[in-house]
Amino acid sequence: MRLLLKALVPDFAWPETLEEGIIDLEVKCQPAGRRRKSPSRIDMVISAKSNGTRFGAVVEVKTGRQKVINPLPAYTSHVREGYGLWPADCEFGRANAAFVVLVPRASPKLQRRLSHVRNRHWKIVEWPVLLRRLEARILHDSQDFRHFRKAIWDTVDV
Repeated sequence: MRLLLKALVPDFAWPETLEEGIIDLEVKCQPAGRRRKSPSRIDMVISAKSNGTRFGAVVEVKTGRQKVINPLPAYTSHVREGYGLWPADCEFGRANAAFVVLVPRASPKLQRRLSHVRNRHWKIVEWPVLLRRLEARILHDSQDFRHFRKAIWDTVDV
């Protein structure tokens, strides 16, 4: 978990050790070509504790040429209330979470959207950058883990 957090946002002040942690993933699959209206949801919330303090990351994941039309300010409010995770622009002191939009490529439109005052705490991370950071930090490897990473590289449309 710490490896993933450091790879997502290396310049965030992540704690050296984690006491406990959870990764909540919201995965919804639908047949290709069919768009189904569904309620908004956060793709990934990583939450951990260190010395009794909560830390985490909120990640909106895109693997293809999908537009980021998600309600990012609503996601921020949801994780503040539900997980106790606060962004860098919070009024209650030090941030304890990183907010990331993980995309194959950063578009100028997405960059403009994240420059809006309500979205400034969201950071763009491109898939190739994240995967290279992960590769550089791996201490223990296995055939299964290599296969998993290859599947991710093959899935991300860059």
